[in-house]
Amino acid sequence: MDFKNFRKVNLSELQCLPSLDFFRECLGSDALLLEAHESYQKGGFRNRYFIQTSQGPLEMSIPLQGGRNVRAMIREVKVDDRLLWRSNHLQSIETAYRSTPFYEYLAPELHEILRMPTDSLWELNEALLRWVWSILRWEKPIEKTTDFFLDYSESNVVDLRKNARNKGGNSLSVLHDLFHFGPELALILENENNR
Repeated sequence: MDFKNFRKVNLSELQCLPSLDFFRECLGSDALLLEAHESYQKGGFRNRYFIQTSQGPLEMSIPLQGGRNVRAMIREVKVDDRLLWRSNHLQSIETAYRSTPFYEYLAPELHEILRMPTDSLWELNEALLRWVWSILRWEKPIEKTTDFFLDYSESNVVDLRKNARNKGGNSLSVLHDLFHFGPELALILENENNR
């Protein structure tokens, strides 16, 4: 990606169905650059997200081959399909959100992505991110880094990688707002941004 063509580029790790805060950060940028050359780090949101249930927030975790202590480059991390996590996630999401206004509209594509034949955590997360991007009708490009740099010298690159772990907490996944507001979420975010 040629950084010079953009006013602001957000650099971020690729999270699994990130919180609405992530998309608020992306709203003001011209492009998103995903860190594709980092080592997997436990404790982040690369393989987990939160949904809202009647008992409170529920952590949804994608099991990984090698467990939590997997040591690999992020694009080499594999999901562990020996456990029935895909159907468990879909069932939990349905139970939590089936009565929301946009569940029936959005659920079929989400089901398709969560059931797509891949063992790559990166491929799954990227498909989920691009799905959310399409619902928001954002046309800003999503690119991958070509190498790892601890710091970027370009003044228009905003490095969000260091904030990702701190901002996650038990914040709900963007799924919560998508199922409640559908494509109107993009307008809600823009209105918030213009205040």
